[in-house]
Amino acid sequence: MNSLIVLVALALVSSHTTAPRAKVVQAEQAAQTTRAEAGIFRIAGIIVDANSGAPIPGAQLAISNADDSAETTADDGGHFSFDALPPGTYMLSATARGYVSASYDQHGRFSTGIVVGSGLDSQHIVFRLPRQGVIFGTVTDSQGERVRRAQVMLFEVEPLSGSQRPVRRANTQTNDLGQYRFAHLNEGRYYVAVQARPWYAEPGFTHPPEQAAGDSSFQDYQKSNPLLDVVYPVTFFPGVADPAAANELHITPGDQEEADVELTPVPSAHVLVTGLPGDPPNGPTAYPNIRADERIFGSSMGLFASIQEREVSPGTWEVDGLPPGQVTLTIANEPGPSLSQRTIATDVSDGGTVDASNASDAPGATVSGRVIWPAVSASGQIRVVLVNARLRESFAAPVRKDGTFSFGPSQPGTYRVALAANAANGGQRLYVESVSATGARVVGRTIAIPASGNVDLTVKVGFGLGAINGVAKLAGKPAPGVMILLVPSSGQDVAIDSRRDQSNSDGSFRLLNVYPGKYILMAISNAWNLNWTDPVALNPYRDKGEAIAIVSGQNQNITVTVQPLLK
Repeated sequence: MNSLIVLVALALVSSHTTAPRAKVVQAEQAAQTTRAEAGIFRIAGIIVDANSGAPIPGAQLAISNADDSAETTADDGGHFSFDALPPGTYMLSATARGYVSASYDQHGRFSTGIVVGSGLDSQHIVFRLPRQGVIFGTVTDSQGERVRRAQVMLFEVEPLSGSQRPVRRANTQTNDLGQYRFAHLNEGRYYVAVQARPWYAEPGFTHPPEQAAGDSSFQDYQKSNPLLDVVYPVTFFPGVADPAAANELHITPGDQEEADVELTPVPSAHVLVTGLPGDPPNGPTAYPNIRADERIFGSSMGLFASIQEREVSPGTWEVDGLPPGQVTLTIANEPGPSLSQRTIATDVSDGGTVDASNASDAPGATVSGRVIWPAVSASGQIRVVLVNARLRESFAAPVRKDGTFSFGPSQPGTYRVALAANAANGGQRLYVESVSATGARVVGRTIAIPASGNVDLTVKVGFGLGAINGVAKLAGKPAPGVMILLVPSSGQDVAIDSRRDQSNSDGSFRLLNVYPGKYILMAISNAWNLNWTDPVALNPYRDKGEAIAIVSGQNQNITVTVQPLLK
């Protein structure tokens, strides 16, 4: 009997609580309908810790599109909302103390846009914000003394570019206690490198100048003292000079990684540079400006710590304070009617002599050529650009009225040929259609500049880029947050011609400025760490992608089926 009474009571309570909840849902649905009919919508949800799922009260959130922006603060439960929004696509971002600043579902420079409009749910967003990672440490010398004002560099492996190559992300300087700190780091793989000068170092010269002969005032002129003539090589965590032996720091959200670096002094290298201009007749001394660089993970980095140079005799200079190993000396000779520059890559471990006048040390071939314009051209300043992606360097030459251009001597290497144009009369729609050359090897739109000689370049220009407006679907439903990848069918110029995007909350995406040609379009879930520039890694997805032809000046609409990431 008592059990029956309890069951009846529970049923009554349930009926009374269900009715109000149903009314709340109905009221909210009615409000949504009213807003939709008026063309006004909301973006709302909750912001939580990406690891624990706990709400983040007080987080700062912002939305933006081409026309407007707004900000708000999450309440004590992590809830947020943006009201009275017109239809459109909005970028949603957030920041909070102890967390990284990020866009919604961010992957590198890509994120998921929130699309609001009739029939779309934009009010139940769960924004998972990752905690910041931190790398910190102390820089000391071989005696355990702390090194002040050391330059500390942070490199991150770039998974989203497909290259898997470390690139420099940040720089800082040690404080008076030899300490440094990098905060607000995303999950990823990092390296730390340090460049500094021993506080007691006094690099000296080993070759006395000609004036020293018979002149006692020059006898001890900055004479090298082996005990003080030392430098620190660029040193990687935990204390190695070889980047291949550096320790990788794998940072996950919330990680606090200590990376102490010990610097060990080594004897500085001394190099004689010959073949430089001597003193001009009846003119000022021709002082060369000599800069030394070292390649760190493929990128050029200036060696600032202890470099100094001095004239030994007319046309011969001594360069001191160099760390042993492979360096690149860039020599600009002045004064004169024009600045001449020569780049010499050499190993200075054993000192020696480098001849700046030697043709084999020339900075590269002389590159010149002409542009073949399309039937429709653009006015305004247009330049041909050589881009060295490995070194992250580029060089531009203006196109003359007759269509010719000239770069002069260019450093040997592999370069992508591109155009730079303003928007006047459609300049932004110009693109490099094809490249041919004599004196250099060309593959697609890439040219390999040799160490010497003349390169005659012909650049055929096209007009009118294409675009794709698409929707990614999984099991027939729109799929948000998916990597969209468009690659050329030929397999050539993948790094140049490919386009990527991330699908929005309604599965939509857009690929702009696509060169005309044949492509494969793919949508792959959880593929942000896929090395998409590697044909072997990409082939299983290409076979199931959509073949598509991009036509000049046309926009295409296409639906693509999402593929799962293969294990």
